[in-house]
Amino acid sequence: TKSGEISIPILMPVGISTVDCREKLSMSENEKVGFVLTVFGDEADMTRKALESFHETIDYPHELTVMGTNLSESCRNIVAEYDCFVVETFQDLSLAKSLNLGIQDFLQQRDVKYISWIHNDMDYCRPWVANLIKRLGEDKMIGKISPTNLRDGEGGEEHEGNECPWIIPTKIFDKVGIFDENFVKGGEKEDWDMNRRIKNMGYK
Repeated sequence: TKSGEISIPILMPVGISTVDCREKLSMSENEKVGFVLTVFGDEADMTRKALESFHETIDYPHELTVMGTNLSESCRNIVAEYDCFVVETFQDLSLAKSLNLGIQDFLQQRDVKYISWIHNDMDYCRPWVANLIKRLGEDKMIGKISPTNLRDGEGGEEHEGNECPWIIPTKIFDKVGIFDENFVKGGEKEDWDMNRRIKNMGYK
């Protein structure tokens, strides 16, 4: 690795299955956003609504990975209906570990420029992705951004915060590493820790 950069190890837990439900899309390979959607257990209705909203509003070249933990049969069937790559684990994982598996998949296996974490309890509206990518292109020192970091929408003044969905350039993970899996109970602590590490590297 380059000086100052962190090597990302391949850490795949026992009991994983993968299903490729993606269509073969023509897109700019080096500009894509890799989205990680974390789903736990029996969240079928909520997950369907989130996937419908996401696919109806996505306005940017992308790939979607669903990180499923102990999915119910109904939830598994719903996810399989959509254009995505499914990674399912059959053991209880912390949010940080589940999210890291999705991030590592993009960092190691696929060529994306940005990585985003999305929730399955969200509705999405166009053009949230394009607005954030545009802002990242305008300011190379932004290390992590979400829609609520722009007070007035596109072109608004940024403010600090800790919100999801967020987008992080892949170069940031190369510099600061992935999420700290010592935060086993979640509660946004792993997110605030990531924010701190990004800021310590001089980004905002």
